[in-house]
Formats: sequence, structure tokens, C-alpha cells
Amino acid sequence: MRRALTIVLPLLALAGCRTSSPPIELSSAWPRKAGDFDDVNEKWTRHGRDNSGLGGEQRYRLEQTIDIYATFKSPEWRAAWIAHQAERHHLSQTAVRELTDKAKVEDAERYEVALLVATHDRRSNDLQKGTRSTWRVALVDESGTEIVASEIKRDRRPHVEIAAEFPHMGDFHEPYVARFPRSVDLLRPEAHRFLLKVTSEQGGVVLEWRERK
Repeated sequence: MRRALTIVLPLLALAGCRTSSPPIELSSAWPRKAGDFDDVNEKWTRHGRDNSGLGGEQRYRLEQTIDIYATFKSPEWRAAWIAHQAERHHLSQTAVRELTDKAKVEDAERYEVALLVATHDRRSNDLQKGTRSTWRVALVDESGTEIVASEIKRDRRPHVEIAAEFPHMGDFHEPYVARFPRSVDLLRPEAHRFLLKVTSEQGGVVLEWRERK
């Protein structure tokens, strides 16, 4: 099933974005009941691939400039993740409460997106370099206001642990955690969608999270 939008650089205008991704509810409220983690995780994950940086015979070998999975850690996602951790590790009620309080503080301070990134040239898989990176990573609200990532770090956990949490993890994907300041309320009640742009001079992708109608 197609779950993502891929747009090459000449088509990065917001008006050109369409998606068949599962709709979500844009809300900053903490859910009363946590959903099934696998379902919620898939619901908040988007996938994009771009081949625009490759020309000639390379293009016909189906090699990509970038392949990326992005999971937006909404309150719904965080609640489902905590419930999943509680069940998996047999956490006490006190531990769950502490984990929930910590997650709510983090959610109020910043947006966080888990990224799994593979590039044709592994040297360009350098999102952790910030402003020196090949890639520019930004969230975009529906009015076009951008929030550039303030921090992108490699996820240094064991591969098996990351893959258990994000099942799309492949052998050539590098895991990252991207953080963004909450300078714009992406989840405000009147909003209908927001985007994640990962772009470079070689190409890029635009991923969309759209509100349930």
C-alpha cells in the first residue's frame, strides 16, 4: 500500500502535495486511552523515496537518492509507545506515571520525529551534521511556515531494539531522532495537515500528515 508522498525539488510547492496515507487526528491533547502501538505507529509513519539525483543508466537500475521513513511522535504515538513499553517490560504503575510525565514535558517543549534514512551515496547520509549536512530538514504547517530542525542525532541503540520499535528499519537505513522547536502549533484544532521536507541539491522528499475528515 502506498503510504507516502514523494516530490522532487522542482515540485516542492505545497499546493502540489497529495497523499493516500492514513488520516490522523491533529490534536495536542493527551489521549484518554492508549491505542495499539503497531496500529498507531503505522498511522503516524510516512515513507518517501526520490530518484531525481540519479541520471542516465543509474535511474533505470532503480537506485534512489534518498529513501526515508518518518514517524511523528504525536501525543497519540507517545501514549501508545508508553503502553507498549509498560507491557513489554512489565513496568510498575509508578514507572508508567513517571514515563508519562516525562513524555508530556518533552512533547510540550518540542516536536520529535524518528527518521530511518538510506542514501545512494552513504557519505551523504549525514543528517547529524546540522547546517553542514547534505540535507535540510524542516516541518511545515499548512500556511507554509517552516520549522527547521534544531537538532538531529543518530539513534545509537542496538539495531534489533530500533527495528522492534520501527519495523521498516532496513540494513541500509541510518536511524535518527530529529527535534524541532514548537514555534508553530502544528496540531492546533483548525489545522488540516502538516509536512516534513527533507531536501538537498540532489533531490528530496515531502511527506504529509493529513487530518481525518
